[in-house]
Amino acid sequence: MVYSKSLILPMLISIFLPWAWIGFQNTRSSDIGPTKSIPVSINFEKDSEYFNFPDLVAATQIQIDSELRYIANSSVNVQLVDNLNNPKNHTKYSVDLVLSRDNSLGISSDGLKGYVLYSYEAIHSNDLPYLIVQTILYHLLKFEIPIEGKAK
Repeated sequence: MVYSKSLILPMLISIFLPWAWIGFQNTRSSDIGPTKSIPVSINFEKDSEYFNFPDLVAATQIQIDSELRYIANSSVNVQLVDNLNNPKNHTKYSVDLVLSRDNSLGISSDGLKGYVLYSYEAIHSNDLPYLIVQTILYHLLKFEIPIEGKAK
């Protein structure tokens, strides 16, 4: 095969430029890092029925992290605090889980507490993490998280 000198340079650029760009983006995103951490405690409402959800907070944290990458910049981090079995950690923001006939949500008048009303069907279909994420990101922390992604 014979290559002309005028084709070699564009070929080398087209091969190495994407790799250089990816390396630059990875370095840039790791340098920024989360700067604002917002703790949110997850509790059962005082008079509500209690369930044993051993991985609910962990599953919800995974969904929140994934959704935050989609909608917000990397300077915000929502950290969930598990108060389901032993309510001991109080945070500025909290979400109370309330067993109800239907799935719904509510926000307190001061805007610091969210209520996730969930049904037995939500437990069975594993929708509870999704309901909590929607309540936290799109209602409870609506003014704390700058929305930048496609969900604007």
